[in-house]
Amino acid sequence: MPEGSRERRTLVIDLDPTFPPEIARWLWVLGDTRHRTLETLDGVDESTLDVPGPGGNSIGTILAHIAVIEVDWMCAEILEQPYPDDLVALLPPSARDPDGQLTATPATPLGRYVTALDAVRERLLDTVRALDLTDLRRPRSLPDYDVSPDWVL
Repeated sequence: MPEGSRERRTLVIDLDPTFPPEIARWLWVLGDTRHRTLETLDGVDESTLDVPGPGGNSIGTILAHIAVIEVDWMCAEILEQPYPDDLVALLPPSARDPDGQLTATPATPLGRYVTALDAVRERLLDTVRALDLTDLRRPRSLPDYDVSPDWVL
């Protein structure tokens, strides 16, 4: 490749044919976002995972929060059931501490965060794959709001 030139990229959406197209598009967006997150983490110095950033949260805390919230959306809003034990074992005890701050997860290796994110996403995909369009669009009535799984995605 000539000096100064950049590699040509192809930017297209490749929908998973095992999902209805309107759902596949949102799952692709979730997958692309996760890919970008993991790409950004590639080569990160693990000693920086616990260093608070400008908002006061560390990279590790935010990664744990992403996993907890994804499980919560899946279980509370889509499945309307408690968190499964195998995922609970990968997560911090709650999304927030008693002061309302994101739960810190100090001294957690990057690989553990990635394992949790991967396991949660795999379960979310399995969950959505098992629903038909009617159920994906059926609002769930929660104490403070009604929400449908397609809105969650």
